Amino acid sequence: MARVIKHLRVVNDPTGSNQLSTSSDPSACGVDSAAKAPRPWGIGGSDIGAILGLSNYRTPVDVWLDKTGAGSNDPRPVRVAQRLGHYLEPFVVQEYEQLTGNVCVAHPEPFRHPVHPELFGHVDRIATHGVGPDAKQFVLECKTSSAFRASEWGPSWSDLVPAEYLVQCLWYLGLSGLEEAHLAVLLGNTELRTYRVVRDEGLIGHMFDRAHRFWVEHVLASVPPEPTTREGVESLHPEHTPGLSKEANECVLKDLARYAELDQALCATRSELDALRDRVAVAMGPAEELTCAGQTVATWRRSRDATRLDTERLRRERPDVFRSYCVVRPGSRRLLISATSQQGLQATNEEST
Repeated sequence: MARVIKHLRVVNDPTGSNQLSTSSDPSACGVDSAAKAPRPWGIGGSDIGAILGLSNYRTPVDVWLDKTGAGSNDPRPVRVAQRLGHYLEPFVVQEYEQLTGNVCVAHPEPFRHPVHPELFGHVDRIATHGVGPDAKQFVLECKTSSAFRASEWGPSWSDLVPAEYLVQCLWYLGLSGLEEAHLAVLLGNTELRTYRVVRDEGLIGHMFDRAHRFWVEHVLASVPPEPTTREGVESLHPEHTPGLSKEANECVLKDLARYAELDQALCATRSELDALRDRVAVAMGPAEELTCAGQTVATWRRSRDATRLDTERLRRERPDVFRSYCVVRPGSRRLLISATSQQGLQATNEEST
């Protein structure tokens, strides 16, 4: 858990008060609540990891676009891994029950924060150990993970899990009032591991603060968070502004200079790699396979012939058919860094040193 504590940092209020607004009413921020009704309302357990910058799949900008409806009208595609996880959830629950002896029940109603009801959580199950007054309850989260990501998961019954899932469990503990969460993960469809996450009031309070600030300062105020990736910038600004030019500041100039250095080193590495591939190819000649002590170290086979549509001929000879099957694909912004500017920046750096 130390790695998550190190990552999370308090965002100070510009006024210096560091106090949160206790109002969850959209009208308090000048936002028409009726206009917000059709949109996803509130921040859930699957959002908090992205807001904190711990998700491998979503960014704070993605969460903002989802909550405000400012992004594309097309629904976000559901990955096969997500569908598989949903399909296998009952199986993971059964395996967890068999392993622990705990009894699990669904909890369809969301838990909500008592002061900030926009903060909510849907848990997978509530698990119970024992009966009567001594019975203990736990939050149960179920996950599936590729075998290729097994290194991200520690030993069973530890809390060494991907940070995004750790904060999700803590989020549910904070909302439910329970003291412990179990996370059952099916690794590579062959191994079930169970992890234990204990309530941490400091982290829970910090997450609630960050989430409430995000809701008030970004979602209700319709102010996007500052993007930190190229994809985030393109999500907010899919179109360039014609004629708009910005002067590079000192920080960006340093980034460009470093980019030039790395690009030059990469070009040299690629040239060396190409030369080495040529030498291996010369050594193989007509051979299909190159071996060492019976082990295959390289193969060089001809690929199968491919059949492709001659679109240029179709355009010339049957333009009517060509037009009827044309589909317009929306363009995207391309980031091009001038080689001339790189050379100039390198020269400037050499002069300054």
